[in-house]
Amino acid sequence: MIPHFIAYFYLLIKIVRMKKQLLFLLLLLAACGQKEDTKKNNTTEDKTVTPTASSENYSTSIVTEDDFLNAKNNFKDPTLYDTASFRKNNGKIELPLQDKKQRFAVFKDTLVDAASEDVRQYVYVGQFDKLGLYIVGGSFWEHFECYLINKTTGQQTTIWNDPMPSSDNKYMASLSLRYGLEGIPNGLQLWKIINEAGKGYSLQKYFEIDQQIWIPEDFAWETNETLVLKVFAVQKYWNEAERRPEDYYYLRIRIKQM
Repeated sequence: MIPHFIAYFYLLIKIVRMKKQLLFLLLLLAACGQKEDTKKNNTTEDKTVTPTASSENYSTSIVTEDDFLNAKNNFKDPTLYDTASFRKNNGKIELPLQDKKQRFAVFKDTLVDAASEDVRQYVYVGQFDKLGLYIVGGSFWEHFECYLINKTTGQQTTIWNDPMPSSDNKYMASLSLRYGLEGIPNGLQLWKIINEAGKGYSLQKYFEIDQQIWIPEDFAWETNETLVLKVFAVQKYWNEAERRPEDYYYLRIRIKQM
């Protein structure tokens, strides 16, 4: 998997707003009992996904830790981590494009203090060479996101977190950021990878799981149509300070062909 640049940048932002977050957490703890009952009764389609949920685009089922470990061991990360190829200069990353009108995709940091709500910092992560896509991470005041940039056209697709394509390069998956802050999605994004003649590869969102039952910690492609997620229950996040091995369980997400 791609190294967790997201976690590092997100931690920096989180430190400078520690007081704000402590207040936020205290309020959450005070309302914990009420929230727990609410989550148990939440049955809205886009926010509740049980371990055996299904939709027109995917199905889920419980699997074992061995299934997850086998998927992790068998999958080969196709990312080219050539971070030294495109170094930041004066707070600016310039990625060369084939487009004659737009020679570079440019990502420029703000020059303000990190405590400012206008903070914006970018890091070049690497590229999917076979797909012709650069990977850039962007860190903001209360948010982090990743960008996949088409080397030919400069088109940018914004995704939640570290991206990883299936072995046949037909799908791209991404987990949500670390759980705990209000308003941040919790689950999985799945994109179709489209080969456009003369324009290279682009992404089209296929489905998005945003729910309040489980928290994803890691995933691996098992086959070209299935992923295995390592997750733990949202309830345990609020009730326990540290994760224990027995807290985790594993989900298989099977992509349905349309």
